[in-house]
Amino acid sequence: MYYDYGAYTLDITGPLMICTQKVTSLAFSAYDGVFRVRKKERLSDDQRLMAINKLPSFLEFFSYIFSFHGILLGPMCFYRDYAVFVEGKQYTQKTESSDVIKIEKEPSPNRVVVKNVILAFTCIGITMSLASWYPKTLMVDENFVINHNFVYRTLICILVVFLARSKYYFGWKLGEATNNAAGLGFNGYDEKNNAKWNLIENVNIPAIEFATSFRDIINNWNIQTAIWLRRICYDRLKGVYRTYATYTLSAIWHGFYPGYYFTFLGGALTTNAARTLRRIIRPLMLSPPWLKKSYDVVTWFFSHLALAYFIVPFTLLDMKRVYYFYTYNQYWWMHLVVIGILLLPFVWKPKIEAKSEKVKKHND
Repeated sequence: MYYDYGAYTLDITGPLMICTQKVTSLAFSAYDGVFRVRKKERLSDDQRLMAINKLPSFLEFFSYIFSFHGILLGPMCFYRDYAVFVEGKQYTQKTESSDVIKIEKEPSPNRVVVKNVILAFTCIGITMSLASWYPKTLMVDENFVINHNFVYRTLICILVVFLARSKYYFGWKLGEATNNAAGLGFNGYDEKNNAKWNLIENVNIPAIEFATSFRDIINNWNIQTAIWLRRICYDRLKGVYRTYATYTLSAIWHGFYPGYYFTFLGGALTTNAARTLRRIIRPLMLSPPWLKKSYDVVTWFFSHLALAYFIVPFTLLDMKRVYYFYTYNQYWWMHLVVIGILLLPFVWKPKIEAKSEKVKKHND
């Protein structure tokens, strides 16, 4: 940042970010297990599941941190899952009598590997085909801003962020394919007895592209990182501020470019605003069916609009460009809307409660 600010050379931050996730998650697993800092009954079911009762040896530790199939692209894998994989225990299952039996035929990852590779190269193909026409710098190009109206600029903003997402889809799906090919990712069988390879799934593309809420987008984007943030931060704090603390940690983990902080602060505000608005509006939109479908279409559009609005700073990085984008391209409009929604319950609370109660009685 000091001598090459905003430029791209050899980027080692990806592997360092993954190592940070692994070291900190392992530390908390030991915190909950080996060191018994908190009593077992105070741990959640997930914390008890991920706790370790023995510190790894040097070989086990460095094998986990530098496993070759996850060091460059990830996805993040938790120590317990990695240990089960290395020991070959992912292909064992318990019977009703609690006897452990080994699956006679190990499931093949070929199908899911091919699927993820095809998805990866489809996404990078889309990015390479269109990114030169709609680069991220278009958002702060003075000629573009002056010569096009607000609606057109906003629609192009959505497209630019979609192309940026496709680049990440490529990396994550390729990472998933690499790990699955190595045998890591098997997660048991579904109700139809088909092998599941979603243990370290990092992105659910259809769930993101067709999401009707900001929460659904967040939950299906960089999934393993979201789980990591929940396990080491969100679940260990209490109160409304844990959302902001988790987003702040995510920003620091990404780095120190100002654009990161605009994105994650905006994401935290939008998450709480979306919860508030959904709690107020959704009960009024459940019937008749056509109203519910219309509501889903509207929430789909505005969820992706909010995503695009707050992700652009993540791609621009630089403070001056972020300021130009929000001031001259978008006029800070969504910030004002989000703040207004967060203030809405304090201003309109009696009317909201009365209306919601009336709708509830009608539905009953």
